[in-house]
Amino acid sequence: MSEPRLPRAIVDKIISEIKARPEDRSILIATYLPLLTDYAISLFHTSKVFFAQFKLYFINQWRTVFPDIPIPDFEGVLNYDTMIKKFLEHLLTYRDRIYIKLGVHGVRSGLELEQLLKFKLVDIIYNSVIGVLKFKGEI
Repeated sequence: MSEPRLPRAIVDKIISEIKARPEDRSILIATYLPLLTDYAISLFHTSKVFFAQFKLYFINQWRTVFPDIPIPDFEGVLNYDTMIKKFLEHLLTYRDRIYIKLGVHGVRSGLELEQLLKFKLVDIIYNSVIGVLKFKGEI
């Protein structure tokens, strides 16, 4: 485990940078989120309660953003990179539903759609990790 104040410092950094550049919110969160996520995942290895709490927050967020897309499987999710990759692949299997849900008009490249979905995932994961860190009293 790392420094106990690390999550608070990272969240403070994210918030201060978002205040300075609100138009870059998704990019800023995506920049710092791997640190928070990997810290939170280390908590999951020490307690099933924290993982259950993360899943609860994640599922609630997912249902809000993607109500008509099944929740992805969490098996094999051991770090931020595998989480993004696995959940993004899951979303892309429902590409047609996503185009309708997000109201994407006209032809968009696969790369544009992937970036849009990645930012949606980043928000879901960020809110879920923040929920777990608050639950644990880390922030």
